[in-house]
Amino acid sequence: MRTIHLASAESKSCWYVTEQADADAVAAQVLNEIKPNEEQIYADTETCTQEKWRHQWKVKSQIYKPGLDPFKSRVRLLQLGWRDQIWVIDLFRVSDVSKLRSLLESDDIWKWFVNGKFDYKHLAWDQDIILSNMVDMMAGAKLLNMDSANMQALAYHYLGRTLHKEVRITDWSVPDLTDEQLEYAADDIATMMQLRVPLVSDLKKRSLWGAFSTECGALAPAGEMELNGTKLSREAHAIKIAKTVDRREVLREQIIDRLEPFLPQMCLEGMKVGVNLKSPQKLLAVLQKAGLDIEGTSKAELKLKALDHPVTADVLEFKKCDKMISSFGPGLLEFIHPETGRTHPNFHGLFTTTFRFSCSDFNMQQIPRDKECRAWFVPNEGWKIVMADYAAIEMLGAGVAAKDAKLLEIFRRKLRFILAKRRGEKVDKVEEYEADPHYVTAVIITGKIITDILKKERQNAKPANFGFLYGMSWKKFRLYAFLEYGVTFTDKEAQLIRMKFFSGEGYPGLERWHRLTKSQYKDVAVVRTLAGYEIPLEYNSEYDSFAGPAALNYQVQNPCAAGNKKAMAKMWKRNRSYMRKALRWTGPMLVRTIHDENHLECPAHMAEDACRGLEEDMKTGMDAIFRADDLVSVEASAGDSWADKA
Repeated sequence: MRTIHLASAESKSCWYVTEQADADAVAAQVLNEIKPNEEQIYADTETCTQEKWRHQWKVKSQIYKPGLDPFKSRVRLLQLGWRDQIWVIDLFRVSDVSKLRSLLESDDIWKWFVNGKFDYKHLAWDQDIILSNMVDMMAGAKLLNMDSANMQALAYHYLGRTLHKEVRITDWSVPDLTDEQLEYAADDIATMMQLRVPLVSDLKKRSLWGAFSTECGALAPAGEMELNGTKLSREAHAIKIAKTVDRREVLREQIIDRLEPFLPQMCLEGMKVGVNLKSPQKLLAVLQKAGLDIEGTSKAELKLKALDHPVTADVLEFKKCDKMISSFGPGLLEFIHPETGRTHPNFHGLFTTTFRFSCSDFNMQQIPRDKECRAWFVPNEGWKIVMADYAAIEMLGAGVAAKDAKLLEIFRRKLRFILAKRRGEKVDKVEEYEADPHYVTAVIITGKIITDILKKERQNAKPANFGFLYGMSWKKFRLYAFLEYGVTFTDKEAQLIRMKFFSGEGYPGLERWHRLTKSQYKDVAVVRTLAGYEIPLEYNSEYDSFAGPAALNYQVQNPCAAGNKKAMAKMWKRNRSYMRKALRWTGPMLVRTIHDENHLECPAHMAEDACRGLEEDMKTGMDAIFRADDLVSVEASAGDSWADKA
């Protein structure tokens, strides 16, 4: 081993490890001597581009960038820190990582990272090391509401140090690494070792350790989803996009024909007149000439002010088709990875205010709720997609936050109804309807008995449930019901529905919760959630306080997000044996999370067991947050595409 001289960590011994025997000795020493409940290790990686992808190293337009993409990269260095020692292990020279694997996969040892999801993916793919018990400082920084959550921000905040990261973009594939590169690699570990104590102190001081544990537990599942990716059927995609393009052109012609009298006259005889329908300004000008009393071309403006005009429906459908083509047209195929033949969206657990997962490159959460679109996403040949979501989880989350007895009883009935069905017991319509919050709300609104409720009345109850949940006024409710559900209410009807919703016959617990929140957060700028998170609030001038709808929303959305993350940690643990490279794609694989829905892929003969396992993991994860086992319902089904979801 060669000494690395590191000015920022003079009290540490830093070593560059290039011999197999030395690497094995390091792993053996830590495994034999570490005190699992008192100590931890620190880990990091430096990656480089595989030779076959070197020509793309600096191509900025690449979706899957070499050096960052695990399928186009190699792990050059594995850095480890423990007690007063730092080792920089060169994996180009140490070929057998079996002893290091035992250390990094140990369930008894916590490993600290910064952006651990990145390291998880690269070590899993390149070295067949499936990291467990990961702790991520980035999650801690986000929970503490720091402006930035990277290593530079942490070092400056806690240590007053400015980290220079220019070395990070140097070539890590060279045969002989420079002293500067080795010092940079070691310094990351030395910095992490200095950061842990003050970071942990702040998290515990603000009672955020439970939330921190939840976020760290979601690192490995997120890494697995990104590695496993999603298979996109080129054929199904081509059929839908071709139909959409054809429909858009038909609509374009219809719109031009309807608007022709209002278009500028063309000088050349026989030349087709037209207007750029994609230009809001030009379209608005022509629509105004056609007599539409509108100030813009948004969906809301057109629906509210010009719904009866013959051209409006065509314009709205044209915009919808055009949005589909621009967002999910031929460009979507560019996300199919050249190495795997699958798409690999990124799932971000820390990027949203409520800590719900978001998605990018590409955003699967925006795929339309259209069966032809969802048919694009298919499993491997001979496999099934196993899909499950939580039953009306936002309403349940609000019921838990508000302690609304009536709302909670609906969900207890829902769970009993599902379990009875699963046991093959006979259930009647009354039991089914009483377990459905939309039917129950329809009863509150109409005063009918539940078996007399019509499907239309159930549909009309949806905007009430989702609108009033977060304190919507009757005026906004009326607009929301029309724009989102196509349901029209008069002013008097909207006021009456709101009154009934919060009455003693409705959900009085929700009304009490709204009043309490309004009082509690008038001058308090941070929401403390049931899941143990702190989420900052912005001042709401309309309410003259911090207690706007966001104060209610965060109390619901965040616990739901945390429950799903706990569930994902359980899914990862259940299916961990199939993550080893030799066994990958022989058993259930976690592939995506979409809002309150989780998907696995598995061989067809495993589908039934995978359904039951997914239901159990999702339920127990959410139960842990809601602190009850009689409220959460999950039903899983298996299919040949996402479109088959029950």
